[in-house]
Parts: sequence; structure tokens; C-alpha cells
Amino acid sequence: MPFSVSAFARRNLATNQMVAYGGDLIYEDECFILDLKFNRRYTTYLFETGATTLLLQFTFKTIGQFGYRAL
Repeated sequence: MPFSVSAFARRNLATNQMVAYGGDLIYEDECFILDLKFNRRYTTYLFETGATTLLLQFTFKTIGQFGYRAL
């Protein structure tokens, strides 16, 4: 099957707050891979309060990887 999907969620049980959630959608055939990743983080890291990441990655199996990051 050429498609795969995964998802995750992290929650701090001590504070009862959401830490992060996200997912991954992958299409793969014999010469090409398309990977779309989404991640939402609620924690603070280096004075940044949360972040949303959307990553689109193309992999041509004969050439290499090319990616684009938005948000």
C-alpha cells in the first residue's frame, strides 16, 4: 500500500495540560516519497511560547531530498 498515516498526542498528567500533538502522511512508490508532517507544540522553549510546524518533504530516490517548511 503506498500510503501511511500516523498521529500522536502528548499530555502532561501532572498538570492536566496538552503538551503537543501532530501527524504524518506519507505517500511512497518505487521512485518517489512525499511526506507531509504537522506538529503543534504548547510548551515554552528558549522564550518561544508554543509553535506550529508544517513540513513538506519530497524524496526522489535517485537524486535525494528536498523540503519546505511553513508556519
